[in-house]
Amino acid sequence: MHPYQQPFLFESEATVKNISKEDDFLLVELDKTIFYPGGGGQPHDTGIIKNNDFEAEVIEVFKKDGKIIHKLKPEKGIVDVNDDVDLILNKERRIALIKMHTGEHILFKSLEKQIAELKLDKINLDENESSLFVKAENLSWDIVFKAEDLANKIIEENREIIIKKMTKEEAAEIKELRIKLERIKSGKIRIINIKDFDWSACTGTHAGNTGFTGNIFITKFNFNHGSYEIRFKTDVKKELFDFSKISRQSASILATDINKVPGLIEKLIKEKDEFKEKYRELIKNLPVEIKEEKINNITFKYNIFENYERKKLIDTINEKLTEKTVICLVNKSNGKAGIMLSCSPDLDYDIPKILRETLSEFNGKGGGRDRFAQGSAEENYSEDIIEEIKKRIK
Repeated sequence: MHPYQQPFLFESEATVKNISKEDDFLLVELDKTIFYPGGGGQPHDTGIIKNNDFEAEVIEVFKKDGKIIHKLKPEKGIVDVNDDVDLILNKERRIALIKMHTGEHILFKSLEKQIAELKLDKINLDENESSLFVKAENLSWDIVFKAEDLANKIIEENREIIIKKMTKEEAAEIKELRIKLERIKSGKIRIINIKDFDWSACTGTHAGNTGFTGNIFITKFNFNHGSYEIRFKTDVKKELFDFSKISRQSASILATDINKVPGLIEKLIKEKDEFKEKYRELIKNLPVEIKEEKINNITFKYNIFENYERKKLIDTINEKLTEKTVICLVNKSNGKAGIMLSCSPDLDYDIPKILRETLSEFNGKGGGRDRFAQGSAEENYSEDIIEEIKKRIK
């Protein structure tokens, strides 16, 4: 086991082997390290490296060309090759990540117990809240809650976690082992075995028993870019009360029982979607009112709308774009103003530049090409944006 894989080794000594500079940072290689370099979804450790003449904050640790590099932000003094230094981990971060990583193993296996064809997509561990991304069909809150219950049962049983190394041939014999053998380059494989529950190949840091995780609390569940994201926390105490307060407040606002809140929210979302669809159908048949005014020999056409269909407004621009015309339409929705700006072919305006420079004055962004541009800003600037565009086309 590498020193950085010893879960509760928070302080150690080492000798500096190599040093290079990157801007205001030092890139340092040591003869050995307790700083985990990241991998398997687990982030790198942070902490301090120091001696009597030197102190620096460890802000990143990573592997490069088979070496472990520590990116340091010097606080005082200098350090040279062959100097001895003290390594001090951020203990709170390391412990939080141990709980998260062990919790992730338990949670995934608990989900797999509910859906046999479940596939792991990726892991994003963090010391405060982590995400497990999985691929499956028909994953629901009911299934997620069952997995959460099983995970917490395994934690409460305080099962032993056994860490061992074995060859590829030995690993291939374990049918329940979660591993992608084709990705393994080394001769030996590090295996994490949660007794009578889960086998997984892993290089990260883990506790000696499941009870160290404390508990698992799922905070969010949604479909995200082709996979399900399950967000979770471990060793939750105060957060449970915070979530409970939110549930009780929501039930009070909705004037219903707590257990009826999800169903009522789903009903409200459905009604909102139906309303939006009816609204879209309605505005398709309504004429789009356009204001006009002359600026020198240019016709400036404009107006401000709320929650209009983008296609309807683009069609209006194409229809109303006659000779020597500039059109600016603003569409307000959810606190934002979407701006469309265009001019007729006979005018020599740099429309993308006009919109980009205008929106930059209102903390907005925009762009485009030729004679058409789009952008957005806060909706309370809608009228000011139109006035500024008027000034720029004079």
